[in-house]
Amino acid sequence: MRIPPPTPGPELESYVLREVLIAVAAVPGVVAWRQNSGLYYAPDGRGGFRRVRAAMPGCADILGWVRIGTVAAFLALEVKTRTGRTRPEQTEFLAAVRDSGGLAAVVRSPEEAVEAIRAFRESRS
Repeated sequence: MRIPPPTPGPELESYVLREVLIAVAAVPGVVAWRQNSGLYYAPDGRGGFRRVRAAMPGCADILGWVRIGTVAAFLALEVKTRTGRTRPEQTEFLAAVRDSGGLAAVVRSPEEAVEAIRAFRESRS
């Protein structure tokens, strides 16, 4: 018997991430994309496989930029469910973005993401 996959809903991070990305991409002056991270194996051309790292450890789920007037600021959003927690390397990545003048936030809903962008823009005007 085959067990069906879980029904998408707000308790799955992939569902929240998709909804956040849709909301953020609709904000004028924001360019954002899903940034996959982690390790995977790719064919090495000799019948074997090699390890490939996609992004740096702790890289946020959504990257992009937020236009503020004539300049753009780096955007890094780490998406979590209501109960999800960040790993230490994710916290460090977000801190580095913030320390460099970018917008870095942990968001748990599309509304939180849009509010983070609004608040960031307001703090820069």
